[in-house]
Amino acid sequence: MKKKLRNALVAPVAIVLIIVSAVSIKRSWYAPKVGQDMRPFEAAGRVLAQQTVRTLGGSGRVVLWRLRYAVDNPMLTATSAAFDEALRQTPGVVVAAIEEELYNPYEPMEGMKKTAVNPDRFLELVARHKDADALVLVGTMPNFKEADFDRMPAARPKIIAASLLFLPPRAWLQRHAADVVIAPRQGDPPAGPDPQTPDEWFARWYVVVTPENAECLP
Repeated sequence: MKKKLRNALVAPVAIVLIIVSAVSIKRSWYAPKVGQDMRPFEAAGRVLAQQTVRTLGGSGRVVLWRLRYAVDNPMLTATSAAFDEALRQTPGVVVAAIEEELYNPYEPMEGMKKTAVNPDRFLELVARHKDADALVLVGTMPNFKEADFDRMPAARPKIIAASLLFLPPRAWLQRHAADVVIAPRQGDPPAGPDPQTPDEWFARWYVVVTPENAECLP
C-alpha cells in the first residue's frame, strides 16, 4: 500500500519539477507568436524573396519547399503569399517547381522537433532538383546532425531558407550547406513602439544570416 502511495506521489512531483525547470530556462532568442499579427511573417516572406533574387543575381530557376498541414497554417500562408508577391516583381526569377512536405505530428524528431524536415527526404529533394539554381525553404529547415552535413553534395542548388520560429545551427552556413538563412533574432525583444513598415517588422523579429555573420547563430 505504501509503495503504491509513494508511486502515486512521485509522478506528479516529477511533472511539476520538469515544468518548473522548463519555465526557468531563459530563451536566448525570440520569434513572433503564431496566430497573432501576421506582419512579421509577411515581412520575412518579402525578405526571403529579396534574398533569393540577390543570391541569383536577378535570374534563375527556383524550387520552393514548404510544409503542408491538414488545415490552413496562417504563418506559412502569410509567408508564402508575401514571398510570391515580392518574387513576381523580378520576372527573371522563375518558380520551376513547388515541393510540399506533409506535416506529420507523430513522426519522432529531435532538435527542432516536429517543425523540422526529415534529413533523408531533404537530401532526396536536393538530388532531385540538382539542376535548379536555388532551393528555397519556406518556414523551417531540415533537422540535420553533424553527419548529415557530410552527405550534402558539392554540386547543389543555392540553399536559401527562412526558419521562422527556431534557430538553426550555424553549421548550416559554416559547412556551406546553406547560402542564406533568415532566422529569429537572439536576445530580448527591443523596446519601443510597434514597427510601421515591412522592413521595420523584419528588423524587429528576424536577421539575415550568411557565412560572413554565421556566428550570430548557436
